[in-house]
Amino acid sequence: MINLVEDTMSEEDQIRDLYQEKNKFQTALQIVGQEERETVLVEALAFFINPYMKNGMTAESLKKFFEDKIGEELGHFLTLKTEFPVGKNRLDMMIQYEKHLIGIEAKINASVDNPLDVYSWAVGERANGSE
Repeated sequence: MINLVEDTMSEEDQIRDLYQEKNKFQTALQIVGQEERETVLVEALAFFINPYMKNGMTAESLKKFFEDKIGEELGHFLTLKTEFPVGKNRLDMMIQYEKHLIGIEAKINASVDNPLDVYSWAVGERANGSE
């Protein structure tokens, strides 16, 4: 049977439709083949968390998420650092607000063998009076 619609489609339209069907349920990181790379995921997350990046409501929504989890206001955003040095290791992300400091160690298909106790101590030291 001949599909008249497909026969009248340009080659460009057919390629576009094939690409869209193939990638319909993929994330942006999957489309570019980076879904297994921790650093790429952390940098993307950092973009959406940082309120200075003009990324819409994401930064404020995530701040509200953190506040709901800890049950207190975080205060004003101060800084965000990826690959935060902790001795000979690096914490994936450190987010500092006026009243709280949040450390994030991301894992993609990997076990946690990082020194979380050392990371916790380093975040506490950096907090310098924050909780």
